Amino acid sequence: DALPNLKNLQVDSYGESSTGLLRKDLETLSSMWTQMGMDLKILQNGSEFNVKEWFGVSVDDEIGRVTKLDWSGKSIQDFKKKLAEVDEEDDEKDGAEPGEKDEEVKKGKEVEKDEEGEENDENSSAYAAAESELKGKGEKLLGQIPDIIGRLDELQYLNLSQNSLNGTIPELKDLQALTTLHLEDNQLLGSIPPNLGFCVSLNELHLEKNKLSGDVPPELGGVYGHEGCQKLAKLYVQENESGLDKLPEEVKSIKWLNLVHLNKKDDVEIVGDLGE
Repeated sequence: DALPNLKNLQVDSYGESSTGLLRKDLETLSSMWTQMGMDLKILQNGSEFNVKEWFGVSVDDEIGRVTKLDWSGKSIQDFKKKLAEVDEEDDEKDGAEPGEKDEEVKKGKEVEKDEEGEENDENSSAYAAAESELKGKGEKLLGQIPDIIGRLDELQYLNLSQNSLNGTIPELKDLQALTTLHLEDNQLLGSIPPNLGFCVSLNELHLEKNKLSGDVPPELGGVYGHEGCQKLAKLYVQENESGLDKLPEEVKSIKWLNLVHLNKKDDVEIVGDLGE
């Protein structure tokens, strides 16, 4: 998919100083969305130049930056279902049975024959492209989480759960405003990156139902003079490949940590007292 013409985006209301940064955020989002196998038209939600209408994207009016991103598989499916229902309602308003209007449009866009009998497929291609917007493409995010996600350095909430993402968790150390991270219910591999310890505002970390292995990194609790994630209250690492079945002392020492699900057969829930 071609990326949108970001020069025409409606971002002027966020102030001259932040407009350039917001455009960079949206360039990052557009690139991420397409890299993970999605149709850019769904992201734009019929409003290519109105940021506030983009799917799953929230912009803080005061700072003019993207602060919330909800691209969970459930949200994507619910959104596409809503689009389909709106389409059916439009059919009913026009006096057509659900789906009937689509069939009429399709018939109106049937391939035409030129004088030599060759197909002019311009209209049929346009119809196929429109149809794929809701049906053929983009049920879930696919592939690896793009490394460029680290550019969204004002992000506070990130939800990429319930998709088909694989590969390792990318470097997120620049997301120091991030409070909530949902990556659960994917196919992520490897270990939990120690650089998550740089996400100093992190309050909830959801990594369950993946294929992760190794240990809970002590960096979450702070090592070598770095503070770590001292605001972390909830940690979920159950239902992973292997390991992740105990907490290092550094993580146990986090004052606010009160709910932990470790990767054990009985899915141990630790509340309050994190001592042995």
